[in-house]
Amino acid sequence: MVKIPLTKILFIDIETVGCCPDYEVCQNLNPSMANQFEKYFDWFLKRFPEDNLIGSESLTQQMNGVFKKRAGLVPEFAKIICVSVAFVTDNGDIKKQTFSGDEEKELLVGVQKLLDRCGKLDFFLCGHNLKNFDIPMLAKRKIVNGL
Repeated sequence: MVKIPLTKILFIDIETVGCCPDYEVCQNLNPSMANQFEKYFDWFLKRFPEDNLIGSESLTQQMNGVFKKRAGLVPEFAKIICVSVAFVTDNGDIKKQTFSGDEEKELLVGVQKLLDRCGKLDFFLCGHNLKNFDIPMLAKRKIVNGL
């Protein structure tokens, strides 16, 4: 087992939201994205069967509800609104930084600069569900934003 010094760990967490408040807004603002969401809709219902309320709501109402609850979990329909990082210094102080705002591209550029610096300093990344959510979401949102 490799022992990693606490001072070589960058703790990271991201927060996401749907790119639009609901499906109907998405239809008006970005029809091609709404069309893509329609193609994903069955996947959402299989992945989250508790959202399957067919019969008690219209299809549009159900799509609105699923979009509101789940769009922030899928990079194609999400937007990263906050990335927080922290590390422990050699003297035991905790240094923290948060990248947040409405301009996702600017946020991602700032995060990438920090990750580049940490990579050169041989930091390891640590976070809850980092490997299965945060890193893939960051990578895919960078692609969407042309980074």
